[in-house]
Amino acid sequence: MACASNLSRPREIYFFVSARPWGPFEELSDAVTVPDPEGKISLVYCAFLHPEMFREEGRVVSLTYCYRQEEKFGNPGYTNPEMLEVELTR
Repeated sequence: MACASNLSRPREIYFFVSARPWGPFEELSDAVTVPDPEGKISLVYCAFLHPEMFREEGRVVSLTYCYRQEEKFGNPGYTNPEMLEVELTR
């Protein structure tokens, strides 16, 4: 499972594993910090794993996410999904 929207770390996506879909879940030590070259991301949300694109027996995963940018002219900026490929370690 991938989880985002941690208000204390708004640009990070966390990973959890479980033998069953309903848990209990164990947090992996890896977290991904979403790139922010312009310094405008205020919150990452909607992290979604794509198992059909996993490689190397699930060690390399693909995920999509959306983010909220700083407000411009009183309107928050929301984005279309972005994609990352992440190599997990245990």
